[in-house]
Amino acid sequence: MLCFTASRVGSLIDVKKLHGRILKFGYNEDHDIYSRLIDAFVACGDLEDALQVFDKMPYRGVSSWNKLIFGFVGGNLISAEQIFSKMQRRDKVSYNSLISRLAQHGFSQRSLELFEKMQIDSLKPDCVTVASLLSACASVGALHKGTQLHSYAIKAGITSDIIIEGSLLDLYVKCSDVETVNKFFLTTRTENVVLWNVMLVAYGQIGDLSESFRIFSQLQIEGMRPNQYTYPSILRTCTSVGALDLGEQIHSQVIKTGFQPNVHVCSVFIDMYAKHGKLDTALEILRRLNKKDVVWTAMIAGYTQHDLFIEAIKLFEEMQEQGIQSDNIGFSSAISACAGVQALNQGRQIHAQSTVSGYSLDLLIGNALVSLYARCGRVHEAHLAFDKMDKKDNISWNGLISGFAHSGHCEEALTVFSQMHRAGIEVNMFTFGSAVSAAANTANIKQGKRIHACIIKAGYNTETGASNVLITLYAKCGSLDDAMREFLEMREKKRDFLECNDHRLFSTWSRH
Repeated sequence: MLCFTASRVGSLIDVKKLHGRILKFGYNEDHDIYSRLIDAFVACGDLEDALQVFDKMPYRGVSSWNKLIFGFVGGNLISAEQIFSKMQRRDKVSYNSLISRLAQHGFSQRSLELFEKMQIDSLKPDCVTVASLLSACASVGALHKGTQLHSYAIKAGITSDIIIEGSLLDLYVKCSDVETVNKFFLTTRTENVVLWNVMLVAYGQIGDLSESFRIFSQLQIEGMRPNQYTYPSILRTCTSVGALDLGEQIHSQVIKTGFQPNVHVCSVFIDMYAKHGKLDTALEILRRLNKKDVVWTAMIAGYTQHDLFIEAIKLFEEMQEQGIQSDNIGFSSAISACAGVQALNQGRQIHAQSTVSGYSLDLLIGNALVSLYARCGRVHEAHLAFDKMDKKDNISWNGLISGFAHSGHCEEALTVFSQMHRAGIEVNMFTFGSAVSAAANTANIKQGKRIHACIIKAGYNTETGASNVLITLYAKCGSLDDAMREFLEMREKKRDFLECNDHRLFSTWSRH
């Protein structure tokens, strides 16, 4: 009777009362009762009492250890691993449970290490575990280990399982092995729209719009309907390669198929229109949505990207008034907008909000803060914000250089550029442009020529943007022969050169 009751009690209070009765009536030597009592405590979420009961068990079989692991993998993975490590005998149930949970919670490397131990113990993973391990391989780029798991899945006859199919495609996509993705896709059950969506992501990652659109069209020919993940996949590719016309055609199809109210799809439309400068259309979509559900940050980022800083700040404030929590993109875009209008105090306030929201170490926000201080001419604070960043990329360095150049601290900008160059950080055309502008504003032709040599070495000298800043450099420094040479070379490189260069060159020439 006690056994039956222990396995079916509902509340934690009932379980504790039952535990007391077991102790009172001397059932504490009954292994089966103790095992069911662990089940009951685990079901109620009381892992501490479950562990105490386990410690007092006269005999602990593998099933008892597994019950405890099942309880802890739901919340405390560290404790689950500790329990697992104490087991003298482990079966595939305990391995599968722990490996799957580790992989699902982002402990990819640890789950793969545990899989190696499982193989040493001559135990085989189940279908769910293989899928979890494939996801772990995908997240850390472990293609070789993933292909080994693929071979195992083939031998075990589980490659036709829909979860395995999706996980294998995801692995090859994230490891950028598009050839294998395509080959494997042809062997799958193509009536599954999820697999088609993965293929859209695969070709989107390499910017192959033609193949992405072929997949998008083919899945509909096969009789499947695009879902809330299909449209965003093809639309993101349209956005990344600048195919706004095609994106607008897909928008028309979305409206016809009734997906317009879907927040996930609409947020991608907002991003697409905002990035292509159609901000009125993006805002119209935003206004039609339930303000409590939609993510506004794509719209704020679009305004900032197109230098509409006041609009970005106003929309960020409106979002907050609506009680909508921002993400890191929203915070970083708003801080960048403050940098654009040199609203230092407001930028600081937004940064403080981002820190409270848990984004104190976010790279995007860190970069925006560096740019804010640099553009506002706060040299010391800009360097301090830069030095505090755990991780830095070329955008971090660019924020300092362009910010200092913009605020008139050109010598400081050139110093940072030299440091960046010595540190071996990848320099792009934006960096070169900021550095050349700083050299031009200080009439430092010696430094400007050194930067020009770096531009040639990096292969950017064929770009019109490089010619534009170099013409300005030489013209401002009074080196008119160099300016004319760059001007003529640019005309040869680009027939559709900007007419403003004629005005810039000749107006400067007249002053000399």
